Amino acid sequence: MKNKAQRLKVIKSLINMQKISSQEELQSLLNERDYTVTQATLSRDLKELKIAKVPDGSAGYRYVVPTDSLAVDVPETSELPLVGVKSLEISGQIAVVKTRPGYASVVASIIDSGQNAEIMGTLAGDDTVLLILRHGAAAQKVLDTISALIPGIQDKLMNN
Repeated sequence: MKNKAQRLKVIKSLINMQKISSQEELQSLLNERDYTVTQATLSRDLKELKIAKVPDGSAGYRYVVPTDSLAVDVPETSELPLVGVKSLEISGQIAVVKTRPGYASVVASIIDSGQNAEIMGTLAGDDTVLLILRHGAAAQKVLDTISALIPGIQDKLMNN
């Protein structure tokens, strides 16, 4: 049986070498290389590697590997997601970020990467991110937390 570190290296290599647009496609390529993984394991691997699904320019999507997982991703955390963000609305214990199609997973990944006391987690679709806020989280503290991760997002706040 091949170990996890080897599998992660192969996943990154496959994604860097070719356009892969679904977990099923990636799972099949891994199986061809004698890496048998469940969909749940593959999903955890993609999250651990911080692999995002982004529009590929031809009406589809593809997985991309961050350029350097050890470097601070200044362009990614400040420019890329903000360009895709349409609005942010906070109400009670939830917040919703509306994005252009294909940007929600990138925005959610950035928010999840910030260790914070205000946000329990995110759920991303294609163009919407649902943020589940901790009990008693103040809207201004949530906004400050997200703004630290995605500068400029405060300008997208919808007034209630």
